[in-house]
Amino acid sequence: MRILYIHPFAFWANSHLLLNFARISNYLNLKNKEFKFTIKEKYLDLRHENLPQFCPEKIDLYRAALKKLLNKLYNKFPFDLVAISCYTSFNYLNSVEVAFLIKKIFHNTLIVVGGVHPSIVPEDFHINNIPNYFFEEYPKNETPFDFIIKEEGEIPFYKLIRGLIEKNINLRKNMKEPSIILKTEMVKNLNDIPLIDFGLFKRYKHVIDKLYLDFSRGCIFRCSYCGTSGTTICYKKVRIKSIKLCIKEIEILKKTSWLSINQIHITDMFFLPKRSKRELFFKELKKINKKNTKKSLKIIVYDRIEYCTLKDLYHYKELDIIPHFGLDFTSELMLYRMEKFLAKDKNILQRTINHYLEKTRKLIMESNRINSKIIFYYMIGTPGEDNLSLEQGKDFFLKKRYGDQSLVEKYNVNLDFSKYMAFIGSKLYVIAEEKFGSKIYYKNWWKIFNINQHFFGLLVRPSKNMSLITCLKLNYQYLKEIIKYQIKRKNDFYSFQLVLFWKNILNKISNLNLKKIEI
Repeated sequence: MRILYIHPFAFWANSHLLLNFARISNYLNLKNKEFKFTIKEKYLDLRHENLPQFCPEKIDLYRAALKKLLNKLYNKFPFDLVAISCYTSFNYLNSVEVAFLIKKIFHNTLIVVGGVHPSIVPEDFHINNIPNYFFEEYPKNETPFDFIIKEEGEIPFYKLIRGLIEKNINLRKNMKEPSIILKTEMVKNLNDIPLIDFGLFKRYKHVIDKLYLDFSRGCIFRCSYCGTSGTTICYKKVRIKSIKLCIKEIEILKKTSWLSINQIHITDMFFLPKRSKRELFFKELKKINKKNTKKSLKIIVYDRIEYCTLKDLYHYKELDIIPHFGLDFTSELMLYRMEKFLAKDKNILQRTINHYLEKTRKLIMESNRINSKIIFYYMIGTPGEDNLSLEQGKDFFLKKRYGDQSLVEKYNVNLDFSKYMAFIGSKLYVIAEEKFGSKIYYKNWWKIFNINQHFFGLLVRPSKNMSLITCLKLNYQYLKEIIKYQIKRKNDFYSFQLVLFWKNILNKISNLNLKKIEI
């Protein structure tokens, strides 16, 4: 059995080598030892193969170049099955394109797709939901996808391969039959997953500058704007790996001679969400850093403001860990409207919100005092936003609370701004229009074949009393003021180029067509 893993082109975030295929391959090879399968694997990353740009204007050039690449690979490695990672909605169109082309060239090759998008919208890979433009090149009323994996991939993929080798799994008779959705199964104990081996990615060592590890899976929170909070089973079940294995995987990355990386990203939705395990991790990481005198790798983690302690900040500083916090909003109204917290009693909820904002200030002050870098994600243009919520958010940073200075005048505050994007899968995507009078202009934006596809999901009117254009203008003035004060403080997280970047982004969004285009 020869397996080809393919990471397709994406219209956004189009570079990083992620964790998914490495984990799936490692798990498969662990089981391979038990069942004596003969498995051979290769990884092809279409983002790093110097192909023509995937866009309507160059589609013929793209198809010709991809066909040449696949034929060359097949001559050396005649693959039986192709696994495609439609990791996000930005990968959707290219996943379909690649699958159709493979079926056209290599008729008997089986194709399986998995990732976040097929987990949330598996119907997008069925016959009647594939965008019409594909049928200018490929047969209508067909789908190239034989199997769909929803959610975690290790166990379903292993069982698929075992079933194919043992010939006890049903196959489609032809491409006119529906794709087969495999049973969703999650890894209940993360200690059952073999230690990470990134050897599958060695072909792309020249582009790898950071890699990803997962210490836990699932999340205890249910934020209404999170793209996976409302729809996935695996997301709701929190599982944490043993700290011994977490440390071993960091050591593996440090000792892998062909890797040259300076960052490790821990992909936990909420970094080690158990206090005792987090404390043990800090303790054990200190030990291995003392043993290894080489320059330590920066570690990026995603923490929660309400969970992080000042003691955690000291550990982050000492261990060269940079925590990223989903601050998201500094408006009391938006924290309430976005259901950031689950309390039903209004008084308790109000106290929780007040505590959250005060805790944010304390983390900023203390990180400045000890010269520790922390980063906050901050969202603009979210459904529910109006003039009052904008003013509240602005006051948090710009109100003169410290004598004659505001928070951003007195302290370094690292804000990673992002414009709200209408990701399917969140509760907010479903309720925004009815609840807030919002307007998602392109609800299926990922099916638009356009070089600017990644902008169409940003076209969202926040509320009935605020247009998208007004929202963009007000937010631009607001973030420009924050950046101005931070540059004056010589905070190197910001530059004037960031102001220009956001001006260009917001101008681009403003100039896009807000009327429906055909998909």
